[in-house]
Amino acid sequence: MTQDRQDDRTHEDRRDLARTLLLLPNLLHARLRQPRVLAACGIGLLVVIAAAVLARGDRDPAGVGVGVAGASVPGTSAGGRPGTPLSPTGDVPCGGLLEHKAWRGTVSYRQERDARSSNGRQHTRYTFDVSLGAVMPEVSRREHRGTVSSTRYLSQAPAGKAEARYTRDEFDSNGRVEAHYAFTGNGKVRQHEDGMAEQGALLGLNLSAKDCSYWFQLQPHVFGTNESVDRSGRATDPESHMMLNSVNGRGIASSPDVISGSAPFAEVSSRAFDDRQQARPDNWISERDRGIADEALGTVVVSWHFEAVE
Repeated sequence: MTQDRQDDRTHEDRRDLARTLLLLPNLLHARLRQPRVLAACGIGLLVVIAAAVLARGDRDPAGVGVGVAGASVPGTSAGGRPGTPLSPTGDVPCGGLLEHKAWRGTVSYRQERDARSSNGRQHTRYTFDVSLGAVMPEVSRREHRGTVSSTRYLSQAPAGKAEARYTRDEFDSNGRVEAHYAFTGNGKVRQHEDGMAEQGALLGLNLSAKDCSYWFQLQPHVFGTNESVDRSGRATDPESHMMLNSVNGRGIASSPDVISGSAPFAEVSSRAFDDRQQARPDNWISERDRGIADEALGTVVVSWHFEAVE
């Protein structure tokens, strides 16, 4: 709502400026009694200036709303080939990108880690191999001056491949192992349920008519077996579950019914987010293990494919 008001004020300011520029020659003619030929030439020149001002305003990527900012992932067509970005103008903005009632999508990545904490007291190793997809129905739709400005699609039950193998060793001050933890996923996804706070698997897609941008999110959460060995002994939980690392990606659509691509995403520590040490990039995959040193992070190739189904 606040963003829409800001957009309204910005567009009104530009229109007021254009109207003022268009009226300026008449004001000069009335006050300075210049020849009408000169005033007419001034009108023509200022019409060009006003049009340039308004055109620049239409290209302004600021304030797109619904959490979708300017995207660094290029627009792609089916199969990940570069395409021409859609235009937000026209009676049906973005060629009908926001007119669909549901999308089918899949997000995939493989992430591996073998790293120690900065103090050397923790050694973490894991492999996450994820490819989850779902049909996402529309869950919200916003309009601005009678035209759809953004839509949101969400599935609380994405399914597919979610393999997880995770181990963590913790050491005492003498370098001896004092605790060992291991989790092995069984491939079953834990579905999100209403009332869950940051728990359960989710797959979402947001679209904005401001610049025909998209923003997708994947939150994988899988069931499996957890084993732990510490001073209290050994314990096994065959009905445990684990949240894997989440993916957030942005881009500019080049097709009204297909969004597809593949790119390296920066790995970002959730600790850095929580401690406000850095801003989130446009495209990132989380590192939930807070004991891993930031310098051990890198990039992970993420692939995504969405198709309109209604």
